[in-house]
Amino acid sequence: TIWSTTNGGTQWTIRFPVVRYTLKTVVPLSQNTYLAAGESGSVLSSTDGGLNWIKKPNSFTHGFDDLDFADPLNGFGVGKYLGVVKTSDGGNTWSLLIEKGDHFFQGVSCIDAMTAFVVEGYGVIRKTTDAGITWQVRDSTIYADKIDFFNTLHGIAIGRNSRILETTDGGMSWIKQEPVVSNHYY
Repeated sequence: TIWSTTNGGTQWTIRFPVVRYTLKTVVPLSQNTYLAAGESGSVLSSTDGGLNWIKKPNSFTHGFDDLDFADPLNGFGVGKYLGVVKTSDGGNTWSLLIEKGDHFFQGVSCIDAMTAFVVEGYGVIRKTTDAGITWQVRDSTIYADKIDFFNTLHGIAIGRNSRILETTDGGMSWIKQEPVVSNHYY
């Protein structure tokens, strides 16, 4: 279900009741345009600031775990059983870049339309600089679930067992940060 608030969280309003699938991620594409995605390959869009939502058609049967967009048109999505997908039209159509295979993709972060990072289970971070045509392995020991890059060099990865890691060299090396609390971060 999609809820929204206009008063800092004091009151919430149901905007789109979801009964057949669970949504796992929402991203802004512009001030009033949003995409939400989740189980069963579901993708929803809103062009009025989240007041109304429509389901977008796609051919995926496996769900999204994360989405990130470089700009209103170019974005990447990942899913444990989906793989890595890309859109260049704001989520209207998606192309499969990496099939799931033995990988369990869980997190994605875009720098620009050409550069993105994905994190998969078993501690592998991959980076593309050519819009997903090729991917280089950046690390295979961090065991993270989610990732976010602030620019081409500085990023954070989080995961199980209170794992917080930071990179300042584009993911070539990662430094473990001490968590404030002990918990799982997703």
